[in-house]
Amino acid sequence: MTPTARAALEEAALAATQASAVAVPEGPARERFARELLAPIANAVLAQHARGARVIGVYGAQGSGKTTLASSLAQLLRAHAGLNAVALSLDDFYLTRAHRLRVAARLHPLFATRGVPGTHDIPLLLRTLDALLAPGPHGDHEVAVPRFDKAQDDRAPTALRLRAPVDVVILEGWCLGVPAEPPERLLIACNALETAEDPGGRFRRCVNHRLAHDYATLARRVDWLLALMVESFEVSCAQRLEQEHVLRATGRGGMSDVEVSAFMQRFERVTRWALCTMSERADLSVALDAAHGPRAPLPWV
Repeated sequence: MTPTARAALEEAALAATQASAVAVPEGPARERFARELLAPIANAVLAQHARGARVIGVYGAQGSGKTTLASSLAQLLRAHAGLNAVALSLDDFYLTRAHRLRVAARLHPLFATRGVPGTHDIPLLLRTLDALLAPGPHGDHEVAVPRFDKAQDDRAPTALRLRAPVDVVILEGWCLGVPAEPPERLLIACNALETAEDPGGRFRRCVNHRLAHDYATLARRVDWLLALMVESFEVSCAQRLEQEHVLRATGRGGMSDVEVSAFMQRFERVTRWALCTMSERADLSVALDAAHGPRAPLPWV
């Protein structure tokens, strides 16, 4: 890429952070996010799209900034490259509350709470990807995409409607692409939650089974995978806590610190395993610092 083209992409990235659905706060952090993270990732995605990639996956632990990146990336691809790009979140494909309660009754009570593998409607997500990417019989068509209302802990009654076919889908999720753990790793509880509520290991074995099957099927649907790697599970907890503080300060709900601590225990096992494996599994792995920026400059192609 020429210096002129790179500068143009960096400026477009800065504009995209202002216009995306998940805005980045104004200031030096926005400038750094746009120029050092978003622009080089967009450059890589455009190169992959030119080779035929249409489903771009973004893995990142809780609080890593994956939702912000996915939204800004889709906005940048639309504005700078003229692509019909959309961002989807694994979070919007949680099972309905009623469905989770049925799973909890059949398999383990911990499945009543959204979050872990086994609480998403992966078949619905796969059908949605197919519908978004496939040409309609009469050209453009609309695709209904579910939205999850976290305040109600249930799927929203009204779906988002997107114009299809799309050129690129940016799919982000905290367990996207994470492989199943070796069985021997499941023998010992990893935290107080597992010790108290899953002493026999049935819950974690069920979660692992889902990773090995329907979540692996989803991972194979991804053409190119980006991994946003935080330094540790403890950093992920601190970043999620920071997000909840912002929500509370702006009157948008948010969990208490005690609630965040309990909530994050449900993600601990898979997150720690992901931090051991995802750098090698991803097509591009980006080590993040505590401010959500790259620890080292990203390559430009």
